[in-house]
Amino acid sequence: KEMIEAGNLDLPNAIWRAGGFDRLAALSQLQGPRTNRPRGCWSDFQRLRTELLEFINEAGVPGKMPHQVELARAGRMDLIHAIRKYGGHAKVAAMCRVELTQ
Repeated sequence: KEMIEAGNLDLPNAIWRAGGFDRLAALSQLQGPRTNRPRGCWSDFQRLRTELLEFINEAGVPGKMPHQVELARAGRMDLIHAIRKYGGHAKVAAMCRVELTQ
């Protein structure tokens, strides 16, 4: 948590590349985090668009794409990974018609 708050996403990103928290937990015989989202929930771009725009309106600046660090601090690693799946921040910002900030 402290790494995410400091903007260091190296460890969470490495865990994701290694198969995710659940896989790592299973290999370590630990209990991983649980979400209410079923597998494959991000296969529909409209779902990402809806959740991202809700996040922007509730926690961000309306009309502006949040930075990865802002999403991580809010605990929205799911959105970070879904954004990557659809081509990254610039592409998703364009597809959602929100301004990409520096």
